Amino acid sequence: MISPSCYDSVDPEETILVPGVGGREASEIPRRKLCSIVQPRMEEIFLLARDKLEKSGWLGEVKSGIVLSGGTASLDGIRELAEFVFGLPARVGIPPALVGLPSLLPWVLCFWRQTCTSRPKAQGELPPQERTNLNQVPWGN
Repeated sequence: MISPSCYDSVDPEETILVPGVGGREASEIPRRKLCSIVQPRMEEIFLLARDKLEKSGWLGEVKSGIVLSGGTASLDGIRELAEFVFGLPARVGIPPALVGLPSLLPWVLCFWRQTCTSRPKAQGELPPQERTNLNQVPWGN
């Protein structure tokens, strides 16, 4: 089975403007060219995620599907690609408008970890003793 491709759904004449970097001028490239670069990378990322879920034993626990979020979730065809790679339904998750989240987040993290013993520092930063070292989180390796 061949994975779904954004390449075929893009008008061959459509171009996009790529901003210049490091003093270079902006340039126009065919959108199909961008698709031929981005789509295989997204497929590779999804395959890596699926493999991690399989090795950890969690893939079989996913019953209702995959929820995509963040900037890449807005890419054309990303839902279809995720469904193809994971073999599960996929959807783009759109969070409700969250007001005041940056100031609330440290309290949520403290509550979740049940280790909050003091008020978080200004600007939403947890005290050093309450930060989680991501290298110590059991990711299922």
